[in-house]
Amino acid sequence: MPRSTRLNRIVAVAALAVLVPTMLAACGSDTTSTTSSTSAAGSGAATAPGSSTGGAGTASPSAGEPDFVAAAKAAVEKYTAVPAGPDDLQPFTPAAGPFKVGISGCGQNIPSCQTLVAAATEAVEELGWTPVFYDGTQSQSGWIAGMSSLINQDVDGIIKFVQPDSFMPNSMEDAKAAGIPVVCGVCGNYAEDPVASPSLANTDVDYAEQGKVLADWVIAAGNGTSKVSVMDNKLATPVRLRTEGFVGEMGTCSTCTVLDNTEIAQDATILDRIRSNVAAKLAQYPEGDINYIESPTDAYFEAIAPPIESSGRTDVKLVAYDASAAGLDSLRQADGILEATVDTPLQWLAYAAVDQMARQLSDQPVTKDVSIPFRLITRDNVPAGDEPPTGFDHKAYYAGLWGK
Repeated sequence: MPRSTRLNRIVAVAALAVLVPTMLAACGSDTTSTTSSTSAAGSGAATAPGSSTGGAGTASPSAGEPDFVAAAKAAVEKYTAVPAGPDDLQPFTPAAGPFKVGISGCGQNIPSCQTLVAAATEAVEELGWTPVFYDGTQSQSGWIAGMSSLINQDVDGIIKFVQPDSFMPNSMEDAKAAGIPVVCGVCGNYAEDPVASPSLANTDVDYAEQGKVLADWVIAAGNGTSKVSVMDNKLATPVRLRTEGFVGEMGTCSTCTVLDNTEIAQDATILDRIRSNVAAKLAQYPEGDINYIESPTDAYFEAIAPPIESSGRTDVKLVAYDASAAGLDSLRQADGILEATVDTPLQWLAYAAVDQMARQLSDQPVTKDVSIPFRLITRDNVPAGDEPPTGFDHKAYYAGLWGK
């Protein structure tokens, strides 16, 4: 398809699309750590398009059990079930191309970023197209450099991961000027300030709801007495939304304690600083004063596990998100450090992003916001081997849509 034709279509889609971002109040104060005996009730977080509610407040309490504990248990029961797959996407025949699709990764030193890139690369190759990769190195400057590099390589489309449009408005303008469509995966653009030239499509889960569900598990597991230390990363919008959801839901438990909420700035040394933070929390809170450490992702497992293991403490456990391979392995061990993780189906999200790019390059209708379901994984439902944690075969699903 000629570049001029593609540019005209992108401009037309942008003019018709209605972007309704939701502004979110930042969680905590301007300091790196906040401490309170309980959190403010309610997350104040945006709701992802097409998301469901967590089911809190739907259960009747047992005799002597607080309402908030019963509600938390009901939410846990709902989200440990296998979610239903999508039924609203129409099959189509992808254009033959040949197309070059740029894939801008969030940072290859993080396993979850590796997973997104690998799945997107696999999906692009499944279509018979050529992937062109750039490593964003876990930094805003790296993400912007990646956009520039891919634009200069004259790719036919760009898929970027965990890189909100609002962090690179000039890059988005450059892509539009070059007639290159952009799809954003795991970006949370719906909760960011709008930009003049937004991504054509987005693939996300309801990140605030993920945080609420993980908090519900913590509340239920401790029968309303849990004490938890929280880590945040506001540069990654999904993490910020999760933290807001988690801290807000913990605030519904009047007898729980959010000990602190520490901002871990994102860059190439983030794993070292997470390791140091965990060691500091273990030293700060003796046995009986802390039960859980909440991590922005279990992709940080290699940084979190060593200080806990070397301390010899068994009273402090980890709760997290993303269901990384290391996290799932820990869940499969009776004495593993990880106790619960909210799966973010990264491979599914990557395939969904490629699917939207394929529709754009094949002159098919594009869905502005694609919402993917998620699942809470514990020792009771952790899958064996290579089974997808969410329980949905995304590869077979998209192969069917593409006629493969």
